[in-house]
Amino acid sequence: MADGKTPDEAFPAPAGKKAKDDYVQLGPEGLKAYAHPLRMAILRYLREHGRATSTTLAEALGESTGQTSYHLRQLAKHQLVEDVPGVGSGRERWWRARGAGVDLSTMLTDPDTAKAADILLADLVRERNEVLGRWIGSLSRLSADDLVAQRSLHSSTTLLLTPEELLELSNALGEVVESFSDRFQSRFDEGAPECAVRIRAHIDVFPILDEAPGVES
Repeated sequence: MADGKTPDEAFPAPAGKKAKDDYVQLGPEGLKAYAHPLRMAILRYLREHGRATSTTLAEALGESTGQTSYHLRQLAKHQLVEDVPGVGSGRERWWRARGAGVDLSTMLTDPDTAKAADILLADLVRERNEVLGRWIGSLSRLSADDLVAQRSLHSSTTLLLTPEELLELSNALGEVVESFSDRFQSRFDEGAPECAVRIRAHIDVFPILDEAPGVES
């Protein structure tokens, strides 16, 4: 984003916009807690599939229930997940992910948090490439009248913008995605139309760094 605050699937409201109550801005300790392979996988599953128990997560991620329970507690300690009220029975606990933000302009330059920030960014890039690659690879197997294929979007645009215009663009795109999230996020828990599919919306708005000799990047 324009101010260096980089989002994950549910990362923060656009720069200049008031964050929702269910967002948490991660400090150094929260970032370190997040930057763990299994914890990142747990959060990704919860964001893609909605609420889950430690048992559900263990089965989906190929881990023991003891491991997923422990890491859920660590995530809850830093407000990255929370209990779903009124769901489950007995000792069974259902969890959902919370939105979280990281100020990478600070975290990447702080020696105490740079490693964790690098891990988070590397996982974000890897997962994006993996998911997009699976989708692109499936296109040749889809029928010509497949509605999902017809209505997906892959676009790349180059603009010359001032920092203020870059902020305006980042905010506008973020508001559009957030409006859809507000309207349809409840479907993970309450059910969705039979024709609905899980979709991923990636927005990358960033300056192009020249690689020509003599040009600083």
